[in-house]
Amino acid sequence: MKHIDKPIDLSVSEKPAIKPPPDIVLNVRGSSAGAGSSDFSIYRNQRRKENLRIKLMEAEAAADRIQEEFENEMESLKQKDDEKTARNRAKRQKRKNRAKKSKK
Repeated sequence: MKHIDKPIDLSVSEKPAIKPPPDIVLNVRGSSAGAGSSDFSIYRNQRRKENLRIKLMEAEAAADRIQEEFENEMESLKQKDDEKTARNRAKRQKRKNRAKKSKK
């Protein structure tokens, strides 16, 4: 509350910020029989992060699939609407032409 005149940014990001998996893994475990006391904690943390990353990727893919289906549906509805409009326009033009011919 020191700087009251500065605006506060309360925006919430839509996507959670998750770092990509590291290119170089620093914590490589060998094939030794004895596991240290911290190994399970490290494994559990890595597994949690990887599962969260996979879950977010699947959610993003599902959202993309839903958006694509929606766009395809909207495109087909627009095409049907345009076809119907064209048919009605042709009918109106036909009526107009018949009316012109009957007046002559």
